[in-house]
Amino acid sequence: MAVINPIGEIKSGSVGANTYFRNKGGYCIRLRTPPVNPNTARQQATRVILGTISAGWKILTQDQRDAWDAYAGTHPIQNSLGLDIYIAGQNWYCRINSRLSDAGLTLLTDPPVYGAPAGLSSMVVAYQGDLTISVAITPSVLASYECVQMLFTLANSMGSTPNQNQSRMVAYSGIAPTFPLVMTLPFPVVSGLQSTFYGAVMNTDGILSAFQHDTAPRG
Repeated sequence: MAVINPIGEIKSGSVGANTYFRNKGGYCIRLRTPPVNPNTARQQATRVILGTISAGWKILTQDQRDAWDAYAGTHPIQNSLGLDIYIAGQNWYCRINSRLSDAGLTLLTDPPVYGAPAGLSSMVVAYQGDLTISVAITPSVLASYECVQMLFTLANSMGSTPNQNQSRMVAYSGIAPTFPLVMTLPFPVVSGLQSTFYGAVMNTDGILSAFQHDTAPRG
């Protein structure tokens, strides 16, 4: 579905044969292409998770659903144009619990009570091998109800500047991890390339901090 800002004629999404998007250079337009569905193991697992979570919404009490709707009414999210929008309580329920399920944490039946974590003031990523990275952060100690979500871009040539929209999941750390944190990538990065990593703190309510990033060369 396309998102349109009627004031500036700025669009995001597809209309007819055209796809509108934003990159580091500004707003762009290209011919629409059919999406690729590689049907990876992670995609299959994610579909199962979303199906299970959607089914969970149906067995909530009406009071619980009303509480999620009330939460949604006071917690906007940003769309692809950076504009605040409001989504339904059911969408928030699925959004939060898909993160928690992915991280192996307990799912919520009631809305979050924690606010957003403080986040990271710095992050340094270094390769230990084709499939392994070491992550150092500041602050170096997280709360007993916080973990790290790590994303990264596909390997690219030195000097390129991909953005977070092009990133993929690496993994979640455990709760209150010890640093430097060692994480395994879903696929290898060979010497002479680099990836940009995006790290955020997530609490046990499934709320993310702002992301910190670091570009690491694979020497």
